[in-house]
Amino acid sequence: MNSYIAGQSKCMVVSYDEELKDHLRIFDDESETLIKGYIKAATQYIENYLGFPALSYDMTVIGTPYNYRFDVPRNVIEVTKVEEFADSVWTEMTLDSYELEDYGNYKCLYNTDFLRDIRYRFTCNCDPLISPLMKHAAYLLIGEMYENRENSYRTNTYPQVNRLLDLDKIELL
Repeated sequence: MNSYIAGQSKCMVVSYDEELKDHLRIFDDESETLIKGYIKAATQYIENYLGFPALSYDMTVIGTPYNYRFDVPRNVIEVTKVEEFADSVWTEMTLDSYELEDYGNYKCLYNTDFLRDIRYRFTCNCDPLISPLMKHAAYLLIGEMYENRENSYRTNTYPQVNRLLDLDKIELL
């Protein structure tokens, strides 16, 4: 199982635009700051639920290889650094012995480079993934937060959001 660490830069799953304002049925910009906060919260919720930084421009993936392949999410476009953890030290490896395959694996060209039970750390550049399902899930979350901002009563939209994101999880990893 791999662990994922997001980099600093992250795009938002939706933007504050006319489409979102129509969805929320607001006609002025009085609540713009509030809604932008909800957009950040929805983005964070979606990434946490998916289990990897789908909306980041860079990430670090740590794990162990299987069959000389190391799984990376499909939004990885380039691996900039590969390190192995042996004898309690991270050691940088050469990039020319690895090849990013089309289906989200990083394949080792020299089988001796990937040893069993050794952890590897891949530093990656990514294309943020915003699927239509993520966008609809964000609209549901933002709408829920906006509608119930003053009430203690909350309807539970999260099961519907989670179902939408479960459909995406299968495709993205």
